[in-house]
Amino acid sequence: MNKYVFLILLFFLIFVVTTGTYGQNLLQDPSFESMTEITTESNPWRFLAFNNDPASTEFLIEKGEAHSGEHYVTIVNIKPNHARFIQRVDVVPGTIYRLSCWTKTESVGTEAKGANITEEGIIEISPGITGISDGWVSTEMYLKTGEEVESIVVSISLGGYYATNTGEASFDDVSLEPVTAIPQGAIVATKGNYIEKEKKAAQDKKQPVRIVKNTEPVNGIVLIAVIIGIICAAFITGRIIFINIKKKKMPARTDKT
Repeated sequence: MNKYVFLILLFFLIFVVTTGTYGQNLLQDPSFESMTEITTESNPWRFLAFNNDPASTEFLIEKGEAHSGEHYVTIVNIKPNHARFIQRVDVVPGTIYRLSCWTKTESVGTEAKGANITEEGIIEISPGITGISDGWVSTEMYLKTGEEVESIVVSISLGGYYATNTGEASFDDVSLEPVTAIPQGAIVATKGNYIEKEKKAAQDKKQPVRIVKNTEPVNGIVLIAVIIGIICAAFITGRIIFINIKKKKMPARTDKT
């Protein structure tokens, strides 16, 4: 029975280690509950704009009617602008990420890029939300990080490169999470030189092993589960060894008839 328990714990430990980082949001303060002010120098979120004239755009932290929690942020482009809130995040090279957020819009122009999420510096964006949205609407895209990419800048925007826009866009529950697959029909962008796993495996057979530092934060629950699993596995293994040694030392039994 002890052997079966040991195998179950071992499989559980492997499962936790291999799956624990997936589905984890890597962004800090993704729903804007901690920040009291966002500026061009604030952290973790700050704002940028193509036109820095204060009369062109307002950046707001608002309370009430959020998608979750109490707060959310809003960009108001009084004049055509490409304005956004951004956050730099450490990532793992050669990984697929899902970028997503919830947004609602008011009077956003339909002839240019609407409210969207993307990675700063690339042309591809998630489906833009324009006009007047029906409450909070989800939008997403996928990003492949190249072998040399160790950080990206997540951008929630109103407008885009060469496509300034006007109107009001609010954002909440922004997410960046590693995934193993991309849904059919999804918008996909590549940052750097991304190599498909099959091709990379073939290349690795011909090249020396290169160790890549994993920069993803370790989830506290996962760490505790790993420690408990190791302790339990060590205890059961030691118990099995002790019982086997004890059996070997016991004198052979002789029954008198």
